[in-house]
Amino acid sequence: MPPHQPGAQRRHLTGPGLARAALSRICRYGWASDWGDNLFIGTVLEFGVLNGSYLKGFGEHFRWKPVFWGFDSFVGLPAEAEGQPRPLAWSPGSLSSVGSGPAASEDKHAAVARAVERVHASITEGFPERKVHLVPGMYSESLTPQLAARILRTSGPASFIDIDSDLYISARQALDWVFEHGLARVGTVIRYDDWWTLACATRNPRNRNYHRDAASIESYGGEPLAHEEVAHRHGVTFACACGPCDAESGGPMSRYFATGHVGFNPFFRVAKLSAPPGNTGFAANGTMVGRFLDRMPVCRNYRSRGSFALSSHSNTAHV
Repeated sequence: MPPHQPGAQRRHLTGPGLARAALSRICRYGWASDWGDNLFIGTVLEFGVLNGSYLKGFGEHFRWKPVFWGFDSFVGLPAEAEGQPRPLAWSPGSLSSVGSGPAASEDKHAAVARAVERVHASITEGFPERKVHLVPGMYSESLTPQLAARILRTSGPASFIDIDSDLYISARQALDWVFEHGLARVGTVIRYDDWWTLACATRNPRNRNYHRDAASIESYGGEPLAHEEVAHRHGVTFACACGPCDAESGGPMSRYFATGHVGFNPFFRVAKLSAPPGNTGFAANGTMVGRFLDRMPVCRNYRSRGSFALSSHSNTAHV
C-alpha cells in the first residue's frame, strides 16, 4: 500500500469514489488496488447511528473532510416487515439512544433532541470543524424527497453509505430512498453491518425451523434481501469491493472467502446504473454460503446466544 502523498487531497475524482488507502482502512484488507490514489471530498450517509461510534471512528481514519449525514429514530428499532425474521434482540424499541424513554410525547421529543445533541457532540469531539448532520425519525417519515434534494445541493452524492439499521424494512427503505433520488452514483461504496447476522442465527439450536442448507444469501431475509430487491428494482449493478461477497469470480478475495479470513462485513461498489434487473455483485452460491456460516467465528458465537433466537411473528407496529 503506497503511503499517502502530500497534496493528494487536492486531486479529486470526477465522481463519487474512495481512495485506495481510505477503502483499505475501512475494509482492513489490502486488495483494493484498482481504486486509484486520489481522494474524494464527498458525502457519507449512515443509516443506524445509535451512539455515533462508527461515524466517529470513520472520520478519524480519513485524510479528507467528508460531510456526515446520520439517520436514526433514536427511540429504537421499528417493527420488522410482515413475515420477515428478526432476532429477539431486535424487538421494536430496542437499541434506543434515549433508554426506556418517557411516556409523554412532549418528553419523548425532548429526549430525542437531547440524544441527537449528545451523539453530535461525541462525533465532533476534538474535530469541531467536522460537518455532521443528524436526522431523527423513522425512515418512513424522515427520508423525504426534500431531504434528498438538500443533501445533493449542499454536499453532493454519497461516496460511502453505511447500512447499520439491522432490519430488512429499514435497509429497504434507506436503499430505495438513496437510489430513487440519485444519492448514489457509480463509484459509491456501500457497507452492510448485518449482512450475515440472520443467516448466522439460523445455526442457533433454537432456530431449527429457519435452518437450511445450500441456500442463497438473500433467502435468509434481512439486508441481503433488501440489497437484491433494490438492485433489481433500480437497475443497479454492484461489484464486490472487499469482504465476504466474492467466492466464485476467481478474484483475490475468493480464496479467502471459505476460510472466514475476509471479515464479516461486505462492501459493494456501485459499478453501473441502468435498467432493471441489475446485479447484486454477490458471487457465492448456496454451498459457499453454508460453508462460510459453518466456519465464520462470529457465526459460532451467534449459535450460543439466546438473544439471537429468531422470530417472524406478525408485526402491527408503525414502520
